[in-house]
Amino acid sequence: ASAGEESKDEEHEREMEAFVEYEHRVKTLTAMTMDARAQLAEAFLQLGHASQCLCELSAPTLDIRASGDAVGVASQPPPEPPSSRRVTQPELAARAARAKSVAGALQAAFHASFGEALQAALLGPLESELELFEKTKTLVAARHAAALDAAHYSSKLATLQSHSQGADAKEKDRERLQRNADKAAEATKTLEDAKAALRACHDAHDAARTELLAKRVNDLKGMLHRFCEKALTALGTENYSVEAAEAVDLDRYNIYGDVGTESAVSRLRRGLATTSKKAGTATDSVGMRLAHMRRHAGTTFTTAKKDHHQGGDDDPSNAQKSPVDRETDEMASRYDKASDLLTKVLQMLASLRKWYEAGFGAFVGVAAELAALVKDTDDVRTVKSVALTFHATLEEVKGALDSIVIERTLAAVIQPLDDGVAEFRGLPERLRDRRVKALERAHYDRKIHTLERESTQISQSDTASDARKAKVAERFDRNKNKATEADEAARAETTQCRERLFAFDSMLKTRVLSTAEALDDLQRDFYLDFAGKVASRLTLDPTSTAQADVASASKLQDLIRRGIVVPQSGMTLQRSAALEYQRSRSSESSFYGTAPVARPVGDAAASYGAAPSPAANTNNNNNPYAPPPPPPPPP
Repeated sequence: ASAGEESKDEEHEREMEAFVEYEHRVKTLTAMTMDARAQLAEAFLQLGHASQCLCELSAPTLDIRASGDAVGVASQPPPEPPSSRRVTQPELAARAARAKSVAGALQAAFHASFGEALQAALLGPLESELELFEKTKTLVAARHAAALDAAHYSSKLATLQSHSQGADAKEKDRERLQRNADKAAEATKTLEDAKAALRACHDAHDAARTELLAKRVNDLKGMLHRFCEKALTALGTENYSVEAAEAVDLDRYNIYGDVGTESAVSRLRRGLATTSKKAGTATDSVGMRLAHMRRHAGTTFTTAKKDHHQGGDDDPSNAQKSPVDRETDEMASRYDKASDLLTKVLQMLASLRKWYEAGFGAFVGVAAELAALVKDTDDVRTVKSVALTFHATLEEVKGALDSIVIERTLAAVIQPLDDGVAEFRGLPERLRDRRVKALERAHYDRKIHTLERESTQISQSDTASDARKAKVAERFDRNKNKATEADEAARAETTQCRERLFAFDSMLKTRVLSTAEALDDLQRDFYLDFAGKVASRLTLDPTSTAQADVASASKLQDLIRRGIVVPQSGMTLQRSAALEYQRSRSSESSFYGTAPVARPVGDAAASYGAAPSPAANTNNNNNPYAPPPPPPPPP
């Protein structure tokens, strides 16, 4: 009996070790889910802020070439260099409006997919499980107390039995034995009841774990289908107007907490509370929203700054300035605003990479924690394959994010824009030198005017000596020469600054346009890859999935069949063949317009992600997107 009780206690200890580990995983899963949602929301917020800056940069009020018209000066800007791309302001504004509209649509798609839905599908059940842990701890304490009582009475009963079995046993000893035997039986029954209650609670935990791995993971898969369908719809819409972009509210969904504070996982490691029922269920909390907006109050785009190019106390008035100077002052003022916005764009793009990587990494961590909850005894089809496939698919999506978004954002977006900004890092110093020379010219102009008046008065005076008249005349001539030199230096500096400002304007329009295009391309490529993996590997169980998610999955499959994810059959890497295919498809409609002219797609209609066939890549001489030829084999 003692060996049996010891074996049962060891089994109980193993159960409790597994329970403690499970509790830690559930708490970690809750914290990582909250972090993943907040960090991904921050990524879309930074994308929206960057696109807002692009809209500001494309505004007519920052068009440097149109500065003359703004100040009423008839100017003839120099022609664009023949090698540069001619970018018009309407073209730039349309592309920036598309970037902002897509960013707003992606924000809305994320909120619609992972806002209250994530709360209901995962965070709510996890919070209920955390509450059940408190009940389990009470039952564990009750079982422990019952086990101590049962052991006490069992030991006491054995001692009393040895004293009451002899010939000299007294009636008092027998009564005491019976009384403790009744107490031992009651303690044993209490222990069995405590064990049964604890076992039922463990069964409830296991049922919740099974539901988490089956139904809840299936709900997460439905959210991914819904998000990918909305993201592709946003990226596939062609006509985004400037007026519609102005109405996009980019701060509408800032309700998931402040990523600038300590993360939930970090708080968990420090033993602090990561969530509360009030904060967890009210994701539209006003306090969370205001805290998040206060965090990003520094990212407002229109800041009132003193414009030192428009004159100060020592500057001549605009009426005294030449038309060229007035136009150049306006150009410099627009340059200052554009330069500040470019700095913000670079900061926000860096934050975009950071939070995309952190958010998707945390979401993959959520999938990993779910996969770690799988037991060997779980059903392979309904539990194991669901959780493990979900984790494996998100790991692959994270790899695609690293290669498409993280690397290409740096190489194709941030680095070219930073190179363009670096090319003009000396321009503020040149503008300050121009202002100094303009002040020097104004100083000598005023001095010449004063000396001229003094010279006229002295020349007409009968009391002034010839020496004094000669001295005043010499001083007037000397300062007149200095005024001429200051005027020539100021004109030369203005001419050089104008040339650099016009060059900056060309760079600005080209790089802003290429930034908006590159962001659009890399997001489309990533979400196409993302959607392809979700649609092909994370199939939904229609019997246990919300009808809205089933409809989204059906729409996503329809997008794939229409050529959004899988390249259209017949397209090759050859430019001539692609042009011919585009002409043959010109009368047909597709989700994203006509077929691209020269995009790197192979004969992959049968299987998404398959390598292009050798026959489809016979001539890459005219294709700028073609991959480089393989290196020669080693000797």
